Amino acid sequence: DIGVPSVVQENLSNVVCGYHLALLKPKKIFGFFLAKQLSMFDINRYLANRANGSTRFGLTLHVIESMPILYPLSKLEQKLIFSRLQSIDVKIQAEEKILKKYKDVKTGLMNRLLNNF
Repeated sequence: DIGVPSVVQENLSNVVCGYHLALLKPKKIFGFFLAKQLSMFDINRYLANRANGSTRFGLTLHVIESMPILYPLSKLEQKLIFSRLQSIDVKIQAEEKILKKYKDVKTGLMNRLLNNF
């Protein structure tokens, strides 16, 4: 796992980041929008292909600075896009939850059916 994003909204004092973390403070990009970009397959593949190391993988500052991140010029547009993507993610998660319930029911029914023979 390389380039896994996380957004910290609070201003945390007395916090130390481990050697395997990078702290990005975007100026032109809305943080949540950047996190969505970093979660995309193309960016993940870009980072994985440029990671170096044998047991612990890392990224150089140059690799991070040269990521091909595309973003609208306006932070408002970024926030709107993120909001839409977030609502789609919520719907997908709800559908995945329903699908898991159906799979669990199917597994239970199959177990009952096979245990009766």
